[in-house]
Amino acid sequence: MSKENNLKLGIPLMLLTTLTFATQDSFSRLLASEYNVIVVVAIRYLFFSFCILLVCLRYPEKMKKALKTRHLYLQILRGLLLAMEVCVMVFSFTQLGLAKSHAFFSCYPLMVCVLSVPILHEKIGVFRSISVFFGFVGTIIILRPGTTSFSIEYFIPLLSAFLFAFYTVITRYVSDEDSTETSLFWVGIVGAIFMTTLIPFYWEPIKGFDILWLAMLCFIAILGHFLLIKTLEISEASKVQPFAYFQVVFATLFGILLFSESIDLLTVVGTAVIISSGILMYLKELSQSPTG
Repeated sequence: MSKENNLKLGIPLMLLTTLTFATQDSFSRLLASEYNVIVVVAIRYLFFSFCILLVCLRYPEKMKKALKTRHLYLQILRGLLLAMEVCVMVFSFTQLGLAKSHAFFSCYPLMVCVLSVPILHEKIGVFRSISVFFGFVGTIIILRPGTTSFSIEYFIPLLSAFLFAFYTVITRYVSDEDSTETSLFWVGIVGAIFMTTLIPFYWEPIKGFDILWLAMLCFIAILGHFLLIKTLEISEASKVQPFAYFQVVFATLFGILLFSESIDLLTVVGTAVIISSGILMYLKELSQSPTG
């Protein structure tokens, strides 16, 4: 069965994936409010890399293939970018909460569009330029510079969005010659090594039942990546990508229900403008892509 024919399964899987990642963010916010962000992220990375190594030991031929890359330095850069992005975003959760952080982070697809011009030499075109412009307008609506509502902390999730957009564009670049397994291996191992070097400077002992919460965070993180991979295996990425924005919805609900966060009307409006711009851009690209 073709990927297109599996769209009815792909959409629910993508929604489940976004729900899983939103749950992961909730656990990250909970633990990062008690422990250093570096410690929480480092343990998560170590668990992730441990799982990768187990798979490689179980299937040594896959490990040999995964090690082979034509873009060693770019793969290392990818690993560093993603590790830094995760740290910045989790820190943002502790400063702004889930809802506000995801409101700003939702602009990353528009940043991908802009970065793809100098790095991938893609042409934006009129429609995509308009989408980026309205996404920028949505971001300004949330930021509200020059008003009493403005905070310098708002740039924390925007930095995370930029790092993730940069990571995404580099991933696109290396994907022409490196397999998905290779990219997954290098991003996990490089990230784990990088975070391990920071642990001695930030280590805090994990207390009591927090070990259980941390274990659940690690498991949910792996589950989220597994679901995402399965989703992209059975469905075309361009057709399920718009549903990834539901992570903003789920994270906002968790922020309100679990952490008593609140969001104002302008934040809702700005987020809606950003998400609408991103979805319209994806739909336009989908309509222009050749059908198989």
